[in-house]
Amino acid sequence: MFDSLKKLFKKETPVKKQTEITFSKLKAYFYKNIEEKKASVINESNSIKNQTSSMVKEAISIVNEMKNREIEEKRAKSSEQIKNRFCEKSSLLLSSIIENEPAEIKDFEDMEKYFNYMKKYLAKIDLSPKEVMHIKFFFSEDLSKLGKKINEISINTEKIHTILNSSFMVQKKSLEDLFIKTDIYEKNLETWKKQLDSLSNELITLENNKRAINFIDLSEFSSIRPDIKKIETRVSYLKQQISSEFGAFSKILKRIYHKEKDSFIENYIENPFEAFMEDSQNNVRSLLLKTIIMIKDGKIEVDKKIIGKLEDLTEKLDELSQYRKEVYDLESKSKSLKEKEQILTENEQLNRKYEKDIESINRSIENSKRIQLTIENDIEKTQQNIEKNKLKSVESASALFDEDFVLVI
Repeated sequence: MFDSLKKLFKKETPVKKQTEITFSKLKAYFYKNIEEKKASVINESNSIKNQTSSMVKEAISIVNEMKNREIEEKRAKSSEQIKNRFCEKSSLLLSSIIENEPAEIKDFEDMEKYFNYMKKYLAKIDLSPKEVMHIKFFFSEDLSKLGKKINEISINTEKIHTILNSSFMVQKKSLEDLFIKTDIYEKNLETWKKQLDSLSNELITLENNKRAINFIDLSEFSSIRPDIKKIETRVSYLKQQISSEFGAFSKILKRIYHKEKDSFIENYIENPFEAFMEDSQNNVRSLLLKTIIMIKDGKIEVDKKIIGKLEDLTEKLDELSQYRKEVYDLESKSKSLKEKEQILTENEQLNRKYEKDIESINRSIENSKRIQLTIENDIEKTQQNIEKNKLKSVESASALFDEDFVLVI
């Protein structure tokens, strides 16, 4: 029964209606409604300033009264001088407060400036222990009266500081900071998203460039260099065989025909291999037969064994002619293969360049992906910070305006 009665008479706390609001509308609501609260705070601050100004003027009057007060006692003359100096200094400081104070406090910044301004001037109105001792002895009533007034001024000024540190001001400052930070985060987020898009496009371009590189198929050139090597070996062997067969004949010709001016014979003496290669009609056969007859007729004195060698060479001419033809054919084939080898070399250089290009592209892709990952992490952290700040902003705005805001996307 008592519980029922308690419930019946218990005063229930009214439930606030929730207001759904987006972050952008919350900012607009804040800047619109804060002006009303700001006006109230500024009016209160101006009221305090005006009260303080009146108190300062009263303090100036007290100082002037104190300054004008004289004492006949000779022993007070020293104290009177100290009192007068203090009064002049205090009067000057207090008058400066009135002269330099702002005509009106217009915003929160002015409030802070005014508080610091008053604090600075009031701190200068001070006495040393010696000055206190002299003035207090003869002018204790005046000094006490001035001290109380200065204290009243200080207490009244402190009200400005109290307002500046009130929960309203703290919440307002907190909310403004949250808005500023969120704006910075959102700008950073926009920048990073653009960078991410740019990187994505760059990666696509790099991948396309990579795919566009077509390596040259060198399989058809695989046997060129071995074939050239075989030909060169065979040609070297054939040349050696031809040179060897004509070597002895060259020496005999030099002994027999050294006085004759015959270019054909001279060629066989100087370079028998080149002379035979150019002698496509085998005119050397006639020269061989002529030389053999001259030796047999005794017109030339040489070892009879030479006749056998010359006859063997004559018989081998057809075989050597085949060698000559083979050399020409092989050299022609070698020339063709070397032209292909030049193409092979160029293609190999191109393929090596393509390999380097791909390595460079792969490095660029790797680097871009690293940057991409960093930006993605930054974006994720920034989005989290934005969400946190928005939630904090809603909490602060709810407390500041005594509302129950609910953030909606």
